Amino acid sequence: MTILFIHHIADLYGSSRSLLRLTSALVRDGDQVYVVLQEAGPLKGALESAGIKVIIMPELPTLHRSRLRSPSGLIRLLSDSMVARRSMLALMNRLQPDLVHTNSATVFPVAGMCARRLNIPHIHHTRELFHEFGIVWRMYRKLLQRYSDRILCNSEAVARQFPASSEVFRLYNAYPVAECQAVTEEEIRGFLRRYKLGGNLLVGVIGRIKLKRKGQETFVEAAAILRNEFPSVKYLIIGAPFPGNESHLIQIRDRIRQLGLEQYVELTGEIENPQVAYAALDIVVMASGTPEPFGLVTIEAMAAGKPVVGTAIGGTPEIIEDHQTGLLIPPNDPEAMAKALGELLRDPARREEMGRQARRRFLERFEFDSFYRALRQHYREVREIVGSRPPVSV
Repeated sequence: MTILFIHHIADLYGSSRSLLRLTSALVRDGDQVYVVLQEAGPLKGALESAGIKVIIMPELPTLHRSRLRSPSGLIRLLSDSMVARRSMLALMNRLQPDLVHTNSATVFPVAGMCARRLNIPHIHHTRELFHEFGIVWRMYRKLLQRYSDRILCNSEAVARQFPASSEVFRLYNAYPVAECQAVTEEEIRGFLRRYKLGGNLLVGVIGRIKLKRKGQETFVEAAAILRNEFPSVKYLIIGAPFPGNESHLIQIRDRIRQLGLEQYVELTGEIENPQVAYAALDIVVMASGTPEPFGLVTIEAMAAGKPVVGTAIGGTPEIIEDHQTGLLIPPNDPEAMAKALGELLRDPARREEMGRQARRRFLERFEFDSFYRALRQHYREVREIVGSRPPVSV
């Protein structure tokens, strides 16, 4: 089978890592895979190394908050879509894919429009929450549904954005347990040596540095509350800001300095293998201040057998069993975060038991193999449905 993926970003976070895992598995199983990206970046090289062909399409229309909040932004989006439609039609006519899979709802459904015109099955994977956009979202989701044969949502929280429909399915993100099992003791020791962390309990937040959205500022405030009781604990902020958001890194550094936490909080930047960090940490924090559609960091930590303190919004409560596999807390609340972390730092036995239960839950619900089998079943079903359908003019 030939599958054409449309993806919105070229980093190696969240949905990009999910795409890399999925496409690598498809190629391994004999499928031919192409990925359209708007720009080059780390993802391009990783995909090509896995035997996946990458096409750069700068005109690919993607949604940004600025575009959704102004009439001129919406007009520009529609204009870009007309240009991209011609490029996409030419590409599909050349490649003749058996199926098109758009990997994010932030990609305007131009691929779905072209696929519908050519009678090619199209799946739109929704990994985002759009409640804040009100009527604009309600109009946009109609487009997604019109030009998608199936909409896959990575959590119930995301699926609830759509009216009940036989075309909308929840399919949790997943992670191959083998990736964390491949981490060696020497890699862990090297990570600890690099950041001078030997002998410390380690608490970490992993992901893009984006204040308010990802909650690193709340994490730092919680560290300040805990400093006197746990002077030997180190707090790691692992990740970097998206290009254009470098001011967020400057602000978090300033706040660390203002609170006198230079000896307690470590900014590692991006690291080559996040699985090493999960293995080294004692507690992982999902600190997001706004609803997280799913939270790949949470299941990656659970796969490594770590308890997660996570904010009780978005898809996170679907992952964490409160007081069993981790602790749920209100968002943007340093005191609540400090209280939850303090409970686990004081009680090593509870911390270890939560980690064991977290791994159990991961294996039951979020391991990659079951996700992959379910996705392939979706592929088979939409191909059967579309095979008997006449083309639709767009």
